[in-house]
Amino acid sequence: GKIDCTSSSEVKTFCKGRFDVRGYPTLKIYRDGDFFNYPGNRDADSIIVFAEKMSVHPVHNVVKTYQDGVSSILDKKDAEVEGVAFMAYDPDAVVSENIDDILTSTKPLQVFSQVARKTQASASFGLIHPESSEEELAKFGITQNDGPVFMKVEKDVGNLKYNGEINSADFVDFVNEKNVALVTRLDGSNFRSLGEKNKKLAIAAINAEKGGIHSDFVKDLKKFAVAADSAITNEYNFASIDGKKWKQ
Repeated sequence: GKIDCTSSSEVKTFCKGRFDVRGYPTLKIYRDGDFFNYPGNRDADSIIVFAEKMSVHPVHNVVKTYQDGVSSILDKKDAEVEGVAFMAYDPDAVVSENIDDILTSTKPLQVFSQVARKTQASASFGLIHPESSEEELAKFGITQNDGPVFMKVEKDVGNLKYNGEINSADFVDFVNEKNVALVTRLDGSNFRSLGEKNKKLAIAAINAEKGGIHSDFVKDLKKFAVAADSAITNEYNFASIDGKKWKQ
């Protein structure tokens, strides 16, 4: 549906108070009783890709190997945060080729599935198969004796385990807080959301067309961010921006 928030002062106030409308056009997603901001770019292709993403299962895939996770989840073109996903592993889950059979077989995975559905618009999710080998589990930083485990997985960076209570509210908070790449590529679709993470931004401004030294500058920033201690990473998020493209 749609609403003209400029039709009267009362409607404008309603739009701002109920839906946090700050400008026009604004797109909102309704799911399971809540409204969420549309996180993508405003061109037709981006909206179509987003609609297709929201029409499929919120947990992208069941993977048995780390490489499967990279290729089928972390490298997906419709991922809202590049190279970042949230994964779950539960050794007590049933062995099945049907993803819903696995997700409904234990209470922790039911929680994971609920959160994936609730935050599908902004995050990516995957499931580690309960029969994955020790060798492959080690690449995720876990063993067959661990579990249930929820974690953030980021390509070329590492994994961050969720250590909170296994319930929807707390895990949603974890996803919303951690759903950011170590070095984010800033554009019009994510600048606002990154600015709302309650951290300072360290931004590398580059000319993406030239590559070379500009690409190396971003790589160096990522190396710095990986090696930085918690005093720095707790205070700053890191990002790059195409200064030539967005100079205006």
